[in-house]
Amino acid sequence: MNFINFFQLFLFVLSPSFSSNEVNYVEGVSVEATGNVIFETEDIVILSESINFSFDYSNISSESFTEISSGNLLFSLIGFDGKFNTVENSIERLVSNDFELKIKSEDPLSPDWIFKGEDFLYEGQKWIFSNVSFGNWEPLPDSGFFISAKKCILQKIESDLYELNFQDVDFYILSKKVFSLKSMKREFHSRDDFSNILTFVPVLQNHESEGLILGFRLTDFGAFGGLLSSSLTTTEAGKTELFIDGKLPIGQNASFSLGLGSVFEVDKSGNGYWVSASPSYILSNFFENGNEIFNMTLNSGRFSVNDSALFNMSGGILSFKKEFGDLVFQSNFSDFSGNRKSYESFGANFRFRKSYKKSTFIFGIGKRDVKGFHPIPSRQDFSWEGPSLSSFVNFSEGWAFATKSEWDINNRDFVTNEISLIKSFNGIALNLGFETEEKLFSFSFDLLSF
Repeated sequence: MNFINFFQLFLFVLSPSFSSNEVNYVEGVSVEATGNVIFETEDIVILSESINFSFDYSNISSESFTEISSGNLLFSLIGFDGKFNTVENSIERLVSNDFELKIKSEDPLSPDWIFKGEDFLYEGQKWIFSNVSFGNWEPLPDSGFFISAKKCILQKIESDLYELNFQDVDFYILSKKVFSLKSMKREFHSRDDFSNILTFVPVLQNHESEGLILGFRLTDFGAFGGLLSSSLTTTEAGKTELFIDGKLPIGQNASFSLGLGSVFEVDKSGNGYWVSASPSYILSNFFENGNEIFNMTLNSGRFSVNDSALFNMSGGILSFKKEFGDLVFQSNFSDFSGNRKSYESFGANFRFRKSYKKSTFIFGIGKRDVKGFHPIPSRQDFSWEGPSLSSFVNFSEGWAFATKSEWDINNRDFVTNEISLIKSFNGIALNLGFETEEKLFSFSFDLLSF
């Protein structure tokens, strides 16, 4: 066996995956793998046009464009130097001058979040960066939402859970600096938590008794947080109401939300009513096991409808989700009771998702049974059985079309039928929507790119 074959066998034994088009040996110095090099360890995967291994195999380096992936994180580097532990089959250290990191959400309506920075260092399952720029549009300074920091540490806690620590942080909205923090710490799951950071939703509607209604909803204000949500509603009849909901993360998988105030709501039949909560709380916790997710939510509060007497309402929701490739099974059970009315609801559905380069289609079929009714109409779950279809189509540069429909085969009518036209520019999206069943037109501004 010659040295080249021995070296390839050495790497195959130590690494779960190694391949390249060619391996060149420089006697007494190094071994160079060139052409579509894939080098995989237990922690990360390196893809490059060339990788140099020192004679003792512990030092690795490259001067080529390199992509490094770990879970849903994808780094782009122009060359690197590093150290490989042949005993533990792991990368101990990687260093590069500049880097770019993209985190892609599974939600087609969520943006690709982009990190750019200097002094890339990977060591001990930690990524350490300097002079970081972070936003949802490229070029980054034109992002709808933009963060800059002098230092950033990204650490993998477990599975898909990551922790970010920023130092000397500046926040920008529409290229304007709005506030600064000395430090900021956030935990996130890369698969779904990089959704719209800031959504501003105005709703304009003409109501029979209230006249012209103008509503505003501000949600998910805070990087990786959803730390604060609020809504403001005013009517031609002279009523103005405010609802504020604060969310506090508890540990890794739980959160506590406290709501207070009033908001104007419209039910499926088009009737309007004021809902007050003084206060209401939601405690949510989820458990994950591979491709199975259990979520439990407890909800309790004191409410009133249209200035009626306050009533107590409490209960919980238990949901389960399991993925089989492109097929997803979901089920949920809810039980709420109070001093006025109570209801139980059980639902289950299968959804099939197919994604293309510029479009995504989700077809499902399911059933939901309800016994009793919640005293707040918008929080009732109407019994329903039938198919559903959601779509997102990016039909031209910066333009997209989205739908969400549920058809009830018993009543032969739509339960939900939403149509949206979306225009994205410079990290901001204008979303024009119409709900055919509620006869509700809305438009929103989201920090969204696609």
